Amino acid sequence: MVFPGQGSQALGMLRGYDGLPEIDRVIAEARDALG
Repeated sequence: MVFPGQGSQALGMLRGYDGLPEIDRVIAEARDALG
C-alpha cells in the first residue's frame, strides 16, 4: 500500500488500521478489481 504525499513509505504503514471495517472493505474492493 502506498500513501502518496507522506514523503516516505515503509512496510507496515497500514498496520495501525488493520481490522477496521472501512479499511477491510477498501482492501477487498481493490483485491476484487485487481484480481
